[in-house]
Amino acid sequence: MRRNYASRTILKKKTVTIGSVLTQLRSQKGFTQNFIYEEMERIWKENVGGLIAEQTRLGRLNRGILEVFVSSAVISQEISFRTKELTEKLNAAISDKKITGLKFTLATF
Repeated sequence: MRRNYASRTILKKKTVTIGSVLTQLRSQKGFTQNFIYEEMERIWKENVGGLIAEQTRLGRLNRGILEVFVSSAVISQEISFRTKELTEKLNAAISDKKITGLKFTLATF
C-alpha cells in the first residue's frame, strides 16, 4: 500500500503544463527561429516587389546584420537605396532580434 502512494507522489511532482512543454519544444527544435525567418521573408517579398524578390534570398542574421543574397550588383544597388525603410519594416515584424543593417552578397540561384 505504501508503494502505490509513493508512485503517485512521484507522478504528481512530474506534472507540467502543456504550455511549458510546447515552449520547450519550440526552443529546442528551432520552431521559433523558423517562424521568425518565414515572417521576415514574407515582409521582404511584400516590400521589395516581385521582380527584386525573385532575384534575392535572405541569409542569416548575425549581430544585427541581415545577409541578403543577390543575383547581380544592380539589384544590390537598388536595395541599398531602401536599406533604412526595409530594416524598419523587418524590425517591426520581429520582437527579439533587431536588424541594424543589410549586407549584400552576390550569389547564383
